[in-house]
Amino acid sequence: MGRYGTRRGGTPEHTPDVCYLAQGWTIVEATDRAIGGRDGFDVREFVVEKDGERRLVHYWYRTSHRTGITSIARLRLAHFWGRLVRNRGDGALVRLSTPTEGDDVAGARSRLQGLDVALEEALEGVWMLASRTPCGASG
Repeated sequence: MGRYGTRRGGTPEHTPDVCYLAQGWTIVEATDRAIGGRDGFDVREFVVEKDGERRLVHYWYRTSHRTGITSIARLRLAHFWGRLVRNRGDGALVRLSTPTEGDDVAGARSRLQGLDVALEEALEGVWMLASRTPCGASG
């Protein structure tokens, strides 16, 4: 996970769609997936492969007021809105991955979804604490 403060604008420098390719991985599948039911959030899901190894990757962006952002364009819009309404432009890129056992993407997805939800709940609590800090006091 990478967190980026308000002064920096909350935008990551490299994203998984670029980073995996740069490291020699092939993106075999890519889709957006809803996690956590009706009140959940979206993640970008990749199946990547390199030298016979496959991994399932989930990643998403979050800001002080929104999570489950799956594109840089929507992240920039969320930052604009956060600056306008809350004078905050902080954000984070969250990425989780797990190996697949052969072609068992469903098993890997099950593992990641539980971790996605648990991590997002923890981050929500941290962000709520951070929102009590006066703007400009950190980050």
